[in-house]
Amino acid sequence: IAYANPVPEDAYARPAPQVARDAGHQEFECDRGNGIGVMRRRGEWILQRRVDGMRLCMRNHGNVEMASDGTAIRDMDDDSWLVLESEAERLHRLVITPGPGGLEYDWSIDGRLEVFDDEAGQWRDLMLTVMDGYLDAREIRGEEAGLRGEIAVHRGHVATLRGRIASHRGHVAALHGEIAAHRGHVATLYGEMATHRGRIAGLRGQVSSRIERDLAARRAELVRELAALEREGMREVEEEIEEYDLARRIAVAETRIEEYNLDGKVRAIESQIAQYDLAGRIAEIEAQIEEYDPDGRIREIEARIEELDADRRIAELERSLDDEIAALRRIIG
Repeated sequence: IAYANPVPEDAYARPAPQVARDAGHQEFECDRGNGIGVMRRRGEWILQRRVDGMRLCMRNHGNVEMASDGTAIRDMDDDSWLVLESEAERLHRLVITPGPGGLEYDWSIDGRLEVFDDEAGQWRDLMLTVMDGYLDAREIRGEEAGLRGEIAVHRGHVATLRGRIASHRGHVAALHGEIAAHRGHVATLYGEMATHRGRIAGLRGQVSSRIERDLAARRAELVRELAALEREGMREVEEEIEEYDLARRIAVAETRIEEYNLDGKVRAIESQIAQYDLAGRIAEIEAQIEEYDPDGRIREIEARIEELDADRRIAELERSLDDEIAALRRIIG
């Protein structure tokens, strides 16, 4: 037991627990199906990266307190644990859990429990350093995304204000449309009157047409029959005209026009438009936009993004991990 669980000299390496645990148990595996990046679920998070032919993973469950530089574990709650895992030619896994005497380590290679020796300690330190670097890079990228999100929020706020202007203009346009609809209705009534007058004109035209046709065919009898034909034709047309009752139809249409009160309706709507004060409302919103100063806010955030210099910092951060990654590759190899 003493050989299998030596007491390391460094401050935070503690003996492995006496209860045998299957280090390859699925509970402590990094889910390889989750892809690359950071995933959060059910009180834990998983960070996975691929680099130099290796799949590196860190899985944190519960409350794990890290050192300020992220390269060592200070403490963790009783129900917490941390898994470090690298996979290349072989699968290396370290499960770190709290124990009665401090942190406990289950170290395995290809699923077989091994002694947590100095080389395993170096692997642990390199893994923590590299994964912390990747977390720092994600934090920088997240900060940049947050700033760009602020820009989107400001632009969205201004778009909302401009949408209110469009809404006010649409309301006034609808009122003008009502005026046009009322005028169109009255025009329809006038059109009905013109139709009635056209009907009468058509009937009178029939009289002239009949006379002309009969004159052409019966010129010789014109003098004798003209008076009778005119009386007969005019009597028929006058009966139709009388039956059609043009005066009554026109009077009805004029009454409807008068009752419709186009001028009154137009005046009422124009009063609504004046009271709505479209120009004043638009000026008020435009003053809000000017006071909000979206361009100034966006320039300020863009300056912070430029000052953040995320691409350069992340590139430098990843270059700074080259030695650790190479050392980790040597240990894994």
